[in-house]
Amino acid sequence: MLEIIAKKLSRLIGQERLLLVIGGGSFGHTAVAITRKERATIGETIALTELAMMELALLVADILVAHGVSVLVYSPHSFCKPVGLKPNCNWPLTVNAIHNGVVPLVHGDIHPVENGYTIISGDELAMEAACSLGAQRVVYVGNVRGLLDRKGSVIRRITVEEIKNMLDRIGSANYVDVTGGMRRKMEAVANLWCKGLRVDLVDHDPLRLEECLFRSNCGTTITDSL
Repeated sequence: MLEIIAKKLSRLIGQERLLLVIGGGSFGHTAVAITRKERATIGETIALTELAMMELALLVADILVAHGVSVLVYSPHSFCKPVGLKPNCNWPLTVNAIHNGVVPLVHGDIHPVENGYTIISGDELAMEAACSLGAQRVVYVGNVRGLLDRKGSVIRRITVEEIKNMLDRIGSANYVDVTGGMRRKMEAVANLWCKGLRVDLVDHDPLRLEECLFRSNCGTTITDSL
């Protein structure tokens, strides 16, 4: 699947300026869950989780570079100071890379705090990066087509205000996710929103991803107004 996504992203090089964010997936989230279960020390949890995320980031970077997407990995623990859901990253550090045709690759991370650690989710990283750098669009690629209504149908268009009003009804992930799945993603959208942004949700089906990236026909689209 990464190979397919890499091929599609390579077609955007030279047309769009990109910044990529990857979540923890089966790497970081699983590492945190295991260390919690085994009652590992804070230091062990931070070290093992960071190693897992670096492994994932380098794996993704290797595939992207092989398909002509030049990337530079940015680890949030080295340029962010999270406060609550806000990653509080120094995004201007990525600007020179973007201007030189390099795609910043930022990964979800674990960050030491005074009495332990906090998880920096890719969901919040994507929203904050977009608003800080003046992006017009965020595309979340996941394992579901978008937000679903009570009948299980995809909600094609919705406003950010509607998202805020329905947060309590949005479910969490049905897999190992220490940050709360779709609900956490929508909290990030609602809390870190900036005027004029467009957020798209799509799954990793190749045809639907193609439609979303190149024809803006995505699963769910979130905007200021309909």
